[in-house]
Amino acid sequence: MHSTGNESPQARLNLAAIVMLGVLAASVAAAWLTTRTQKANAYLGADIITRLSDDSISRYWTASPDQRWMIGLVRSVRPISWEMSRTESASPGVFSGRQVMGAMTVSYKSNWTLSSDLSHGRYVSRSLNANGQEESQTIITLTDDDVTVIRRTRRGELKASARRPDNYVPEGAFPLALKLVSDGRSRVTVKMIFDSQAVSGGKVNFVNVSLTPRGGNVVRVEGVESGLPPAADYTVDSDNQISSYAYVREKLLYRRCEKETVADLFGLSDDGPASRAAPEADGD
Repeated sequence: MHSTGNESPQARLNLAAIVMLGVLAASVAAAWLTTRTQKANAYLGADIITRLSDDSISRYWTASPDQRWMIGLVRSVRPISWEMSRTESASPGVFSGRQVMGAMTVSYKSNWTLSSDLSHGRYVSRSLNANGQEESQTIITLTDDDVTVIRRTRRGELKASARRPDNYVPEGAFPLALKLVSDGRSRVTVKMIFDSQAVSGGKVNFVNVSLTPRGGNVVRVEGVESGLPPAADYTVDSDNQISSYAYVREKLLYRRCEKETVADLFGLSDDGPASRAAPEADGD
């Protein structure tokens, strides 16, 4: 019998309950599918790290120093910042790197060392104010099993340790993870640590980050849950290093340039920031 539009209140309540159950079931199914997909992507991320470990960094980088300068351009036109990065073999079986970033003054600098099999590493970063004074420091120590983080600011020190996740990208290995993802076709999820949020709630704050191949040696990097970091497209070159990256929504592009370009635009001294690759002392 067709409805006459005169169903009882109870009938309408029953119909509403059925609709709500349908919506709930769909929501549960969507959540289950999302969780299952994230777990699958995390397994793929772990595969990437295992492959890097098995191959060793030496397969992808030579022992010769690789130093490169980049300039940050808004809408590919207006220069607003720069960065310098350097990677080299510190000793047999160990690689090291250094990164310096800033505009008219240096605002960030970091050093890292990492064993070629990714089993041990150390990372020290510092953020600086316009007067060159240290505002914060982050230290990450990596072993085969654990990750220990120390985060120091003017308000004090936070320290935490955690089991090392299988899909954690050690500091220094990010370009190589991008290289392997760009060679494949699958989106993967990895865990990373970001300085400003390295310790949260007394625990090491591993952030889930999605790496999606987009063809042409380009990989899109974006946060899975919180939106950190902002979506950016990274390009990896034949040396398995980052040659450029662009923040999608911010219209900010970093591309390679000569050191002299940075010096001219931002008034750097002739020697520029020191290119020493070994980690600096943390004061412990």
